[in-house]
Amino acid sequence: MFVLERRYTCERVFDTCDIAFYWYRTFVTCADYANLIPQFRELSKEDQCQLFRLNFATLSWCIYIELIDFGITLLKGYPFGNGSYAPWLSDDIEEFLKKHNTPTRLFKVKKQAMEHYKDFIINLLKFIKNLSLDEKEISLFKMLSLFQQEEQLTSQGYIQILASLAHGERHAPYDDYIR
Repeated sequence: MFVLERRYTCERVFDTCDIAFYWYRTFVTCADYANLIPQFRELSKEDQCQLFRLNFATLSWCIYIELIDFGITLLKGYPFGNGSYAPWLSDDIEEFLKKHNTPTRLFKVKKQAMEHYKDFIINLLKFIKNLSLDEKEISLFKMLSLFQQEEQLTSQGYIQILASLAHGERHAPYDDYIR
């Protein structure tokens, strides 16, 4: 039986099942976070779905920065959870390519693409780490990323969001929900 875990470590090179489970875990974590926010829950289902659809990618990155260990973890690869990772070291990449680029595979992963992805991720995460955000700042960053593009909501949803923000009655959840 395959057990889902939030273990963002680099214990083994990922396989194709890990990618699907990674996105599943990411989606559920983002949905759970969004539903912790009273302003989000007060919106109609239509507006909730629209905000989530428009802002899922940004919100998922904001949540991801809380889950990984910027030190040791990033030396080996990009963690997918459940102990799996996309390899960055040459030997690990070669092993991955031999295992997954079989003659029967329609899509073949290229070493250069994996190296470019590594550079992109490392530069992005270094930038975020250098911001030295504390827990409250990260929580506000997540909340802002969820509520961007509010102009795409129904007129009632848009008015609700503006009213909530204007009164500042409630704050983003910054308890240890994710960790």
